[in-house]
Amino acid sequence: RRVLFRSLIVDRESFALLGDTRRPSLDREMETMTAFLADPGFRDSANVRIPDLVDSLEQGLTDPTSKALLELSDMLGQGNWLGYPTKKELRATRMADIKAALADPLSNEQLEVTIVGDLPEAEAIDLVARTLGALPPRRNTLTIRPDFKPVVHNGPKTVNLTLPADQKASALLMV
Repeated sequence: RRVLFRSLIVDRESFALLGDTRRPSLDREMETMTAFLADPGFRDSANVRIPDLVDSLEQGLTDPTSKALLELSDMLGQGNWLGYPTKKELRATRMADIKAALADPLSNEQLEVTIVGDLPEAEAIDLVARTLGALPPRRNTLTIRPDFKPVVHNGPKTVNLTLPADQKASALLMV
């Protein structure tokens, strides 16, 4: 049996629900995503898993690309515009906090649906209409967060990263 609904990714200005399935399970995948948007299930019982999730996130930020992005964030002087809270802040987070931040966007913000694969257009339209299209109406206008700050580049700066000898560096270009 294949795992269906895979992950929720939250950025500062958007969220993405990602799934991975095969054609015979596509209806079920879309139904699962629709159910999550209709009732995300922010349960307090998940609070005990937060420390482990924080540790996993911290380990994921040790690769060269993540280090470069964090350095770039500091270098641009915009505070932490990448949206990474401190480890202490993350450990203090509870599901009630996550619900307060995500419940409204998950149930009200506009959705963009992308289906990748060999699916005839008429079937894709029907599938989306029967699942995500059956959700209650959403906002017609784009909401901009009150704490939004555009990134301002103040001229060229140099970032030096020291990587362990066993790690290869990859190039990163941000314009």
